[in-house]
Amino acid sequence: MAGQSKLTSLVEAFINTLIGYGISVMIGQIVYPMFDYDMQILDNMMLTGIFVCASMVRSYIIRRIFNWRHRNDILRPNESTVSLPGGDVRRSESRHL
Repeated sequence: MAGQSKLTSLVEAFINTLIGYGISVMIGQIVYPMFDYDMQILDNMMLTGIFVCASMVRSYIIRRIFNWRHRNDILRPNESTVSLPGGDVRRSESRHL
C-alpha cells in the first residue's frame, strides 16, 4: 500500500481543522463569558484562527511522520510475518538457539 499523498494529507488536515475552527468559535462564544472574558466575535475568530493554523501544521506533520514510518516499515532480520484470517499480519520473532 503506497499510503496517502502529501496533497491528500494537506487537504485532509485543512478540512479537519476548518471544521474544528467553526466549532471552536461557537464554543468560544459560549465559554469565554463564563470566565468573564468579554470577547467580541471578531476577536474570538482571530484568536481561534491562530490556534487553527498551529493545529493544521501539527496535523500535517504528524500525518507525514506516520506515512513515512508506514512506507519505511522494513522487517528486521530476525522477524517474519504471519498472515492471519481476514488479511491481518502478525509479526513473530524467530529465535535462533
